Amino acid sequence: MKKINRISRIICILAVLILIIPTKVYASTKSTYNAKTITASGESVDSQLPYVPANTITLIGDQKLNGPQDIVCDTDNKLLYIADTGNKRIVVSDYEGNLVKIIGEGILSAPQGICLGKESGSIYVADRVEEKVFRFRMDGELITEYTIPQEPLFGKTSSFQPMKVAVDIAENVYVISNGNTNGMIQLSNDGYFLGYFGANKTKTTFLDIIRKRFYSKEQLAKLIKNQPKTPTNLASDSMGLIYTITQGEGNNNNGLKKLNMAGSVIFSNYADPIANDITVSDSGSIYSISQEGYIIEYSRDGDLLFIFGGKEDGTSRVGLFADATGITADENENLYVLDASENVIQVFTISEFKKTLIPAINLYYDGHYEQSKEPWTKVLKNNRLFQYAYVGLGEAEFKLENYEAAMEAYYRGDDKQGYSAAFWEIRNRWLNQYIIYCILGLVGFLTLTRIVKRTNAKYGYLHNVEALLQRFGDMKLCREVRYIGSFIKHPIDGYYGIRFQKKTSILSASMIYLIAFAVYTINRYYSGYIFKTVEEGYYNLLYDLSFVGGTVLFLVICNYLVSTIREGEGSFKVVYMSVAYSLMPYIFIKPILTIFTHVLTLNEVVLLNLGDFIIRFWCLVLILLLISEIHNYSFSNVIKNVLITLATALVMGIILFVIYLMFNQLVDFVYSLVKEVMYRVGY
Repeated sequence: MKKINRISRIICILAVLILIIPTKVYASTKSTYNAKTITASGESVDSQLPYVPANTITLIGDQKLNGPQDIVCDTDNKLLYIADTGNKRIVVSDYEGNLVKIIGEGILSAPQGICLGKESGSIYVADRVEEKVFRFRMDGELITEYTIPQEPLFGKTSSFQPMKVAVDIAENVYVISNGNTNGMIQLSNDGYFLGYFGANKTKTTFLDIIRKRFYSKEQLAKLIKNQPKTPTNLASDSMGLIYTITQGEGNNNNGLKKLNMAGSVIFSNYADPIANDITVSDSGSIYSISQEGYIIEYSRDGDLLFIFGGKEDGTSRVGLFADATGITADENENLYVLDASENVIQVFTISEFKKTLIPAINLYYDGHYEQSKEPWTKVLKNNRLFQYAYVGLGEAEFKLENYEAAMEAYYRGDDKQGYSAAFWEIRNRWLNQYIIYCILGLVGFLTLTRIVKRTNAKYGYLHNVEALLQRFGDMKLCREVRYIGSFIKHPIDGYYGIRFQKKTSILSASMIYLIAFAVYTINRYYSGYIFKTVEEGYYNLLYDLSFVGGTVLFLVICNYLVSTIREGEGSFKVVYMSVAYSLMPYIFIKPILTIFTHVLTLNEVVLLNLGDFIIRFWCLVLILLLISEIHNYSFSNVIKNVLITLATALVMGIILFVIYLMFNQLVDFVYSLVKEVMYRVGY
């Protein structure tokens, strides 16, 4: 009993320590009063709130909303236009919620989308039930109705059930129609069908390719068609460019898109998988809102800045939403968000932190790079983890040709593109200054080497050193490891020496495996920042050793088993040693490429790719020669052996994975059983 009490005290102490030790904080969806920003590596980190909930508009005058679905802001007249869907009308109010006018009563049936044509002073309303887009004057007078296009290019079976609408500066009308997967419907201002615009692309899987190749027409007809997703909502900016948001495309970084006048994608980025609405402020900032009330703010270039808001949790706190359906921004960047379930508009005002960010962004985009440095620095004083500020500071320093400072800022912002560009400029400066000295140094080194070689041949002052190196090279293990050089000129003779002349051993092969693993580790963790594939400061050598070493050993075993069944002549020992020596290209070339990662930029990545291709191709050739020479196979049998080995490895891998899952379940069961027994006996 004393032993159990001692263990209990230790567990309690450990639990307290775990609570005290600081850990990384990931995105919380429970709190109204926190925000997240996304680092360049995709990690969610805490940030100061860009917006704070200010007030809630529950009534427009004395009118109550009923299931509102969209909202837009007229920044010129400081008015809000709300698609009051349940009440079949458009409600116009000021920013405080005072009723100004009502539009469309007796005309509209289910207004779900609304936009303003500021050039013509018009209001466009998408009505799914009426299957029309209505155009009103600002005073509420109906001007025209856009019905289903009659042009043949529209398609006889194409749907026209307008859900959302937007216009560009030429007052061309863009309509999202329910069930129409061809893209947005583009109409001229007089209703002529101009074509489909900005359609999402379909995803073709390998299984789809196989089906198209082997299925009959009847079988293909029975399959569910692979159709692109219809955009969920759209908006236009002051330049007339169109922005779309599509539910379910966020994880592919295609959820948010900015399109030019030709319908081509200018940029795309992550969007909430259940995003409902998108708006663009007068300054170019982009905002989206999801059904669960998460607001995402993007820069005008599509960089994700903040995530805040959240789902109503029953506490009736402001800033949380039961069913958010629309979002808009006024001329001061204050936000207005519709909640269709609560029939209210929640208002968000800019926080003090966001007020420090706006000048930095505006100055940078206006080309005042030197002036933007101070506000960027101020932003970073408030939040050292706000990586977008580092990137902005790096861009400012780069434009001012302060490349060292730009490199440091890009590094802190984890912007490898910017870091590469700054490093390119620094490298060019260095080469222009020191290239002559480098050439003279190389010539001097070669000359000195030649002099030493000739004088040593005459006077023999390095005789003792050469004798020591010779004795070391003649040691059995060293001689066996050096045998790897035989593969450079004569790989076939090299395999013959392994199999019949005993030029190698298990120890030397294991040593070469360790050397190859060391090369892998150095390349993985000590490559240049631009080309490094793991996070700075991250190390997991045990995982690397088990993964890399386990994979190689697993394939060696699979090949030996397959070769034994298929009358291969090589023993497991010979296969194990031969595979090690077949890694010669990797051992010799990869360190050179690792060094290059510290002096090359992304502009020369083709050189690294070429080096990696040479390594893979050379190792593949050696492996094929290995199987042919060690097992005495013909070329056709070599190919069969490789394919069967890979298939065997796949099957055995699946079996081992299933065993692993079953073992975990067994451990959980035993743990639960022991815990239950201890509970029942009173421990």
